[in-house]
Amino acid sequence: WGAGVLVIIALFFLYSYYSKVSIVKRVMDVDKSKESISGIKVMLYVKNKSGKEIEKLRVIDYLPKLIAASGKDFGTMRPIKTQVSSTGRMRLIWEFENVGNNDERIITYVARSKLSIIGKLNLPNAIVEYFTKRGKPIRRKSNKLTLLTSVEQKEE
Repeated sequence: WGAGVLVIIALFFLYSYYSKVSIVKRVMDVDKSKESISGIKVMLYVKNKSGKEIEKLRVIDYLPKLIAASGKDFGTMRPIKTQVSSTGRMRLIWEFENVGNNDERIITYVARSKLSIIGKLNLPNAIVEYFTKRGKPIRRKSNKLTLLTSVEQKEE
């Protein structure tokens, strides 16, 4: 059972290493009290390792229900489109005309909770999409993130 986990981890790193475009999702800061999360600063790191320029690269990130980002919450790059689904999930879309070989793009934004979140907050994968010169669509997913709040128990 332990060997299987090691094989899966090794395959993940090989896939990430040989992937021509990579995307990594990180939480840079969490605005929280002892018991709840009220906001998070998210960073998306995109790197082109393909050896050639990529045209029309798209980055898509999703926020779970009850979490949203507004116009003032974006760093240097605002998304070209924000959408909210009927289930309350938010989708953020950024587009880049050209991303050169070994170029990287860093997207940061702050996501705020409409209510205080207690317990666990799951942030889904971000996605990078582009097309090869022959028109074949390529999609790569980032890592998922899970944030936990700690609840201190009082001794009586």
